[in-house]
Amino acid sequence: MQSFLPHIKNLKGWETLNDVTKKKLINLSRGHVVNEDTILYLEGQSDVPIFIVLKGYAILSKFSEKGEEKILYIFSEGEFINELAVDFQKTSNSTRALKDSILISIMAKDLLKLMEEDFNLNLLVLKSLSKKVRRTQRQALNLGRLKTGQRIASRLWKLSRDYGIVLKDDSVLIDLPINQSNIGAMVGTSRETVSRFIKKLENENVLYLKGHKIVIKDRSALLNYVKLDD
Repeated sequence: MQSFLPHIKNLKGWETLNDVTKKKLINLSRGHVVNEDTILYLEGQSDVPIFIVLKGYAILSKFSEKGEEKILYIFSEGEFINELAVDFQKTSNSTRALKDSILISIMAKDLLKLMEEDFNLNLLVLKSLSKKVRRTQRQALNLGRLKTGQRIASRLWKLSRDYGIVLKDDSVLIDLPINQSNIGAMVGTSRETVSRFIKKLENENVLYLKGHKIVIKDRSALLNYVKLDD
């Protein structure tokens, strides 16, 4: 497990956590090197640990009775997964790796013990929960007030903000291993609908595809779609 220590020491946003707590966290955790689409847990499971992403990404999702996936959140490096386990209840969602990733997992009782010792760890967990609550509230609001095209444009704009890399021509590459089916699952529509809307934005020179990734040429024009009807 000591081989995972350099990863956690360099996590962005974890600078306030002292090295003693980080070492204890590693010692109480299990390490996981997982492949893309590896299931971390499914909805309704008990005694599921809390994960921390050291490298890579994971997807939090909910499935309907018909098996349709709704992506609720994308975890990136330094984020907690399943911190709701601190109440020792069954999981209320499912999570899988979005790409090959490195994670550690710790049981809730052990994390709670460390939280008693270090208030800064409490703050990290609280901030993690707060971020997800805000994201869920925004998604619920957008689902009710925005039309399909507006939701897709809004999601693309947020992905470019959160995971964007600015290129030489000032366009923004969404550096995330997602496809159009994933985007559809984020906004509650089909892959075909996403594909048609992206093609429309391509024709209007708002974005283009670079391999399997999306490059936003004009983020202002993209944001304007959120304010327009489909």
